[in-house]
Amino acid sequence: MAQYDWSLLHDVVSNKRRKPHRTQHICSLIVLSTAFIHHISAWMVVADGGGDPHV
Repeated sequence: MAQYDWSLLHDVVSNKRRKPHRTQHICSLIVLSTAFIHHISAWMVVADGGGDPHV
């Protein structure tokens, strides 16, 4: 899942370089923020509960 997030981010950044629009910049920030929040949330769950309760 993380690999998909980073590849998507790379695509957005590549598009931004070809034609720099503010919309592309905002999209790249949203993708980066979402990926960052998901990674932090996963680490917080592991640190707080010591594992996934659904397993």
